[in-house]
Amino acid sequence: MSKIVYHYTSPEGILSILENKTLRFTDCQYLNDTSEFIYISEPFAKAIEKISKKYNVIFDNADVNFTIKSLLTSPYQIDEVDYAKIMKEKSGAFNEHVKSNTKTYRYYVFCCSKNEDASNMWNYFVKNGVYRGYNLGIDSDVLRDKFNDISACNKKIKIFSKEITYSFNKQVDIIFNKLDEIITDKHGELSTMLATNDMDILNKIRFGCWEFIHMQKLFFKNPAFESEKEYRFVLKVDNDFNECDKLSMKFRVGDSGVITPFIEWSYSMNDKRELFKQITLAPMIESNLAEESFKRFLDSKVYQNIKIKQSSIKMRF
Repeated sequence: MSKIVYHYTSPEGILSILENKTLRFTDCQYLNDTSEFIYISEPFAKAIEKISKKYNVIFDNADVNFTIKSLLTSPYQIDEVDYAKIMKEKSGAFNEHVKSNTKTYRYYVFCCSKNEDASNMWNYFVKNGVYRGYNLGIDSDVLRDKFNDISACNKKIKIFSKEITYSFNKQVDIIFNKLDEIITDKHGELSTMLATNDMDILNKIRFGCWEFIHMQKLFFKNPAFESEKEYRFVLKVDNDFNECDKLSMKFRVGDSGVITPFIEWSYSMNDKRELFKQITLAPMIESNLAEESFKRFLDSKVYQNIKIKQSSIKMRF
C-alpha cells in the first residue's frame, strides 16, 4: 500500500512546484534548525552509558566526548574513503592514495509530514494573522522509486527516506543495538577492516558506527517536535555533482538573505500523475474563492487528477 505524505508550503511555494514542474531539496546546513544534525550526540551518550553497564567497562567522560566530537566534526557532509581501492594500489604514498580515493558528500532534504491537516503545521504559514498555506499530498513510494532510478544511472546521487524518530528511548535503543553489534562483531562485518582484538571499545565504536551515525543523525529529532510527524527525503550528493538528466544544482536567496544551495528535480507530466494525489488548503477567510481559483489554475496546467480539500480546522478570531 502506498504511503501519502504532505509537503506544507507557502502559496508561492506550491505555485512554483506545479507551474515550474520542480521539487527542491535544500542543503541541510540551510534548514531552519541546523542544530538538529548534532542532536544525535544526546542519545548517543546515553547509549554509551548503557553499553558501559552491559560490558562492565568504565569510560572516561573526556574520551566519550572526544568520540562524539570526532563523529560529528562535519555534521553537514561526510568524507567517504574507498579503502578497498587503496589496498590495491602497489606504489606511491599512502596519504596520497587516501586523498585521491576520498569523496565528499553533502545532504539535501525535502521535508513532508504524515499529518494531512495539522494546526501546528499551518502555523508556520501565518501572515498578518491569517493562514496562507497549502500542502501537497505526495506518494512517498513513487518519489523514492523515481530517485532510485536516477541513482542507478548516476552513482553521485543516492536517496534515503523514512519518518523521523522522536522518542528519545527509541533513539537510544537504535544506537545501543548498533554499538552492541559492533563490539561483539556478531556478523563479522568489521573483521576484515579493523584489528578488533587490539582495539579498545571506544575505538571500535568510533570506527564501526561512523557511517551509521552520519545517516541516523538525519532522521533523529528532539522529542519536542514530535507533533510535526515529519517524513523526510534525503539526497546524498557527491560534491563533484553539477547536473544530470532532470537534476541540477541551483542557488536562491533565502529568507535571511543568505544564498542557499539546493538540488532541483524537474519532473514530467507523467511523473506528476503518479506523484501528486491531493492538495489541502489551509484554513482561510475566503476558502471557497481560494478553492475555485486553485481549480482554475490546475485546469490550465493539466493537473485535473489532483484532489482539492479544504482544511477541517475552524479559524478563530
